[in-house]
Amino acid sequence: MVFHDITDIKKLENMRSDFVANVSHELRTPLTAIRGYVETLLHTPPADAEDRRQFLEIIERHAERLSRLTEDLLTLSDLESGKIQLSSKGLKPRQLIQRVLEVFWDQAAKKNVKLSQGVDDNLPEILGDTDRLQQLFINLVDNAIKYTPAGGAVSLTASEVQSRNGEPSRVEIVVKDTGTGIPEKDLPRLTERFYRVDKARSRDLGGTGLGLAIVKYIVQAHAGEFSIDSVISQGTTVRVRLPAVAPAQPAQSLLFLCTENSCRSQMAEGFARHLGNGRYRFFSAGTDPISIHPLAVRVMQEAGVDISMQSSKGLDKVPLNDIDQVITLCGDADEHCPTLGATVKRSHWPLPDPAAAAGTEEEILPIFRQVRDEIRRRVEALFA
Repeated sequence: MVFHDITDIKKLENMRSDFVANVSHELRTPLTAIRGYVETLLHTPPADAEDRRQFLEIIERHAERLSRLTEDLLTLSDLESGKIQLSSKGLKPRQLIQRVLEVFWDQAAKKNVKLSQGVDDNLPEILGDTDRLQQLFINLVDNAIKYTPAGGAVSLTASEVQSRNGEPSRVEIVVKDTGTGIPEKDLPRLTERFYRVDKARSRDLGGTGLGLAIVKYIVQAHAGEFSIDSVISQGTTVRVRLPAVAPAQPAQSLLFLCTENSCRSQMAEGFARHLGNGRYRFFSAGTDPISIHPLAVRVMQEAGVDISMQSSKGLDKVPLNDIDQVITLCGDADEHCPTLGATVKRSHWPLPDPAAAAGTEEEILPIFRQVRDEIRRRVEALFA
């Protein structure tokens, strides 16, 4: 005998059956109303113009409900199937909250519900899709206002939450209302499609029963977290935690230091600027600077790097307090720079001075090229 556990299969079948039944019911209600009033207008229209207008307004209201339902079903389907491609970029929490609240100022004022916000100006940016995040919080604020009686309040606040295990921090946005509240037994099921705590009231307020299901999938698509707390007659608090944009690492300052700052350090700076990957800011200096040797300019041009616009300079031209790493290219030149702090990382590249070589230009050129190639190799290794 072979036994198969079909619990999950049965669960999926029941979910599908419930979904079909719920969709059928949600569609049937407005369609029945529309059909009934249209038939009345076609066959036995009311004589009073005001009655006819009322019938048309009812048809319009149910048509809008069908439109919302269809749009939410399509959105939910796309989110579940992964068809919606998120365009993630940095978004300021204050800007996001302001855009959401702009949608509801008039609605809240008409209902006499106070809207407020509280956002720390120093919050990191949220990493996410702007349109989808607006949709997420529009759904939450819409629910909050609907279920908050006149004289109540709805607030949006944002704060930074530090994550554990060295993970990037998150931005927590909280939507809080002083509304009717939700029974504790209903909280685990709120994100189910078409689940309503008060079915009759939800439909009267124009809800489709899909808003929180959409919220859940948008949060999941952003690798976020989502929780709901509520107390009957006191209100509901919804917390959404979203990944923050990791702070950019500041570029380190690297100093190439050589006694004369004419050949080796200038060639090192030239290669560093040519090959640099944004990790460093580059400086070169000399304790006793002289003009750049013309053969250094020439061999660097052969390598595709132009250092003719670089200038030999002394330590007084370098922001020594900002230097993170110093590389000396001759002797013990770092000993001549006592202003560099003890925490500055030090390296030494023992390279001969090609400008000190004796002989004709043709005899000296190979020495310049040899030093140039060794400097390029070392700079490439530095950026590897």
